[in-house]
Amino acid sequence: MSPIIAGRFALERDAERALEGLRHQGFAPDDVTAFFVEPQAPRAKHSPRNEREPVDVHAGAFGQPIEAARRNDTAPEAAQRSNQVRTLRPLRQAGMLVAVRAAEYAKRLVAVNVLQAYGARDVERADGTWIAGKWIDFDPLIPPRLVDPPAACERWISRREPR
Repeated sequence: MSPIIAGRFALERDAERALEGLRHQGFAPDDVTAFFVEPQAPRAKHSPRNEREPVDVHAGAFGQPIEAARRNDTAPEAAQRSNQVRTLRPLRQAGMLVAVRAAEYAKRLVAVNVLQAYGARDVERADGTWIAGKWIDFDPLIPPRLVDPPAACERWISRREPR
Protein backbone atom coordinates (compact mmCIF):
# COMPACT_ATOMS: atom_id res chain seq x y z
CA MET A 1 0.00 0.00 0.00
CA SER A 2 1.24 3.44 -0.90
CA PRO A 3 0.37 6.68 0.90
CA ILE A 4 -1.68 8.86 -1.44
CA ILE A 5 -2.76 12.50 -1.26
CA ALA A 6 -5.66 13.49 -3.53
CA GLY A 7 -7.70 16.59 -4.22
CA ARG A 8 -10.88 17.23 -6.19
CA PHE A 9 -11.13 19.92 -8.86
CA ALA A 10 -14.31 21.15 -10.51
CA LEU A 11 -12.58 21.92 -13.83
CA GLU A 12 -10.21 19.77 -15.85
CA ARG A 13 -7.95 22.71 -16.66
CA ASP A 14 -7.45 23.38 -12.93
CA ALA A 15 -6.53 19.72 -12.44
CA GLU A 16 -4.02 19.94 -15.30
CA ARG A 17 -2.44 23.03 -13.74
CA ALA A 18 -2.16 21.23 -10.42
CA LEU A 19 -0.44 18.30 -12.17
CA GLU A 20 2.06 20.73 -13.68
CA GLY A 21 2.62 22.34 -10.28
CA LEU A 22 3.25 18.94 -8.68
CA ARG A 23 5.76 18.02 -11.39
CA HIS A 24 7.43 21.40 -10.89
CA GLN A 25 7.80 20.54 -7.18
CA GLY A 26 9.74 17.37 -8.05
CA PHE A 27 7.08 14.68 -8.31
CA ALA A 28 7.84 12.16 -11.05
CA PRO A 29 5.28 11.65 -13.84
CA ASP A 30 4.60 8.14 -12.48
CA ASP A 31 3.77 9.62 -9.05
CA VAL A 32 0.86 11.82 -10.19
CA THR A 33 -2.38 11.02 -11.98
CA ALA A 34 -5.77 12.55 -12.64
CA PHE A 35 -9.13 10.94 -13.33
CA PHE A 36 -12.81 11.86 -13.29
CA VAL A 37 -15.00 10.79 -10.37
CA GLU A 38 -18.66 10.49 -11.29
CA PRO A 39 -21.36 11.37 -8.78
CA GLN A 40 -22.40 8.30 -6.82
CA ALA A 41 -26.04 7.62 -6.03
CA PRO A 42 -26.42 7.22 -2.28
CA ARG A 43 -27.42 3.75 -1.18
CA ALA A 44 -28.84 2.56 2.10
CA LYS A 45 -27.02 -0.46 3.49
CA HIS A 46 -29.01 -3.68 3.88
CA SER A 47 -32.24 -2.04 2.80
CA PRO A 48 -34.11 -1.99 -0.51
CA ARG A 49 -36.24 0.92 0.72
CA ASN A 50 -36.78 4.11 -1.16
CA GLU A 51 -34.86 7.12 0.18
CA ARG A 52 -38.12 8.93 0.94
CA GLU A 53 -39.63 6.14 3.03
CA PRO A 54 -39.39 6.38 6.79
CA VAL A 55 -36.63 4.23 8.20
CA ASP A 56 -37.48 2.16 11.28
CA VAL A 57 -34.39 2.29 13.48
CA HIS A 58 -35.82 -0.58 15.56
CA ALA A 59 -36.11 -3.06 12.69
CA GLY A 60 -35.41 -6.68 13.54
CA ALA A 61 -34.53 -9.66 11.39
CA PHE A 62 -35.78 -9.49 7.80
CA GLY A 63 -36.79 -5.87 8.31
CA GLN A 64 -39.70 -6.76 10.58
CA PRO A 65 -40.35 -4.21 13.33
CA ILE A 66 -39.59 -5.28 16.86
CA GLU A 67 -42.82 -5.37 18.86
CA ALA A 68 -41.45 -3.06 21.55
CA ALA A 69 -41.04 -0.31 18.99
CA ARG A 70 -44.69 -0.59 17.98
CA ARG A 71 -46.24 -0.61 21.46
CA ASN A 72 -47.77 2.57 22.81
CA ASP A 73 -45.71 2.47 26.01
CA THR A 74 -42.33 3.08 24.31
CA ALA A 75 -40.37 6.23 24.92
CA PRO A 76 -41.50 9.22 22.85
CA GLU A 77 -38.03 9.82 21.42
CA ALA A 78 -37.82 6.21 20.19
CA ALA A 79 -41.12 6.62 18.36
CA GLN A 80 -39.95 9.92 16.93
CA ARG A 81 -36.69 8.36 15.70
CA SER A 82 -38.53 5.49 14.05
CA ASN A 83 -40.65 7.91 11.99
CA GLN A 84 -37.81 10.12 10.82
CA VAL A 85 -36.85 10.21 7.18
CA ARG A 86 -33.18 9.49 6.64
CA THR A 87 -31.54 11.89 4.23
CA LEU A 88 -28.65 10.42 2.29
CA ARG A 89 -25.99 12.47 0.56
CA PRO A 90 -23.28 11.47 -1.86
CA LEU A 91 -20.05 10.21 -0.34
CA ARG A 92 -17.97 12.16 -2.85
CA GLN A 93 -18.62 15.11 -5.07
CA ALA A 94 -18.09 14.68 -8.80
CA GLY A 95 -15.02 16.19 -10.41
CA MET A 96 -11.44 15.63 -11.49
CA LEU A 97 -9.40 13.92 -8.80
CA VAL A 98 -5.66 14.57 -8.82
CA ALA A 99 -3.83 11.86 -6.88
CA VAL A 100 -0.20 11.90 -5.76
CA ARG A 101 1.84 8.95 -4.49
CA ALA A 102 4.00 10.33 -1.68
CA ALA A 103 5.84 7.87 0.51
CA GLU A 104 7.72 10.42 2.63
CA TYR A 105 5.99 12.71 5.10
CA ALA A 106 7.62 15.83 3.63
CA LYS A 107 6.39 14.91 0.15
CA ARG A 108 2.84 14.47 1.48
CA LEU A 109 2.97 17.98 2.96
CA VAL A 110 4.22 19.40 -0.33
CA ALA A 111 1.43 17.59 -2.20
CA VAL A 112 -1.25 18.93 0.18
CA ASN A 113 0.03 22.48 -0.12
CA VAL A 114 0.35 22.36 -3.93
CA LEU A 115 -3.15 20.92 -4.36
CA GLN A 116 -4.62 23.57 -2.06
CA ALA A 117 -2.67 26.33 -3.79
CA TYR A 118 -4.23 25.31 -7.10
CA GLY A 119 -7.74 25.31 -5.61
CA ALA A 120 -8.38 21.65 -4.77
CA ARG A 121 -11.46 20.83 -2.72
CA ASP A 122 -11.72 17.86 -0.37
CA VAL A 123 -8.00 17.18 -0.08
CA GLU A 124 -7.70 13.69 1.35
CA ARG A 125 -5.17 11.14 2.59
CA ALA A 126 -5.52 7.51 1.50
CA ASP A 127 -3.57 4.29 1.25
CA GLY A 128 -3.84 2.43 -2.01
CA THR A 129 -2.21 0.31 -4.65
CA TRP A 130 -0.24 2.36 -7.15
CA ILE A 131 0.92 0.64 -10.34
CA ALA A 132 2.39 2.22 -13.48
CA GLY A 133 1.38 5.75 -12.48
CA LYS A 134 -2.22 4.87 -11.58
CA TRP A 135 -4.16 4.45 -8.34
CA ILE A 136 -5.70 1.13 -9.31
CA ASP A 137 -7.85 0.34 -6.26
CA PHE A 138 -9.59 3.71 -5.84
CA ASP A 139 -13.14 3.17 -4.57
CA PRO A 140 -15.50 6.16 -4.88
CA LEU A 141 -17.88 4.59 -2.35
CA ILE A 142 -15.35 4.88 0.47
CA PRO A 143 -15.70 8.25 2.22
CA PRO A 144 -12.59 10.43 1.92
CA ARG A 145 -10.36 10.99 4.98
CA LEU A 146 -9.95 14.74 4.67
CA VAL A 147 -6.65 16.41 5.52
CA ASP A 148 -6.68 19.17 8.11
CA PRO A 149 -5.37 22.10 6.02
CA PRO A 150 -4.27 24.45 8.82
CA ALA A 151 -2.23 21.77 10.59
CA ALA A 152 -0.57 20.67 7.36
CA CYS A 153 0.30 24.26 6.43
CA GLU A 154 1.63 25.09 9.88
CA ARG A 155 3.92 22.04 9.90
CA TRP A 156 5.14 22.81 6.40
CA ILE A 157 5.84 26.45 7.21
CA SER A 158 7.61 25.62 10.47
CA ARG A 159 9.94 23.19 8.66
CA ARG A 160 10.71 25.64 5.87
CA GLU A 161 11.42 28.75 7.95
CA PRO A 162 14.81 29.10 9.65
CA ARG A 163 14.65 29.73 13.35
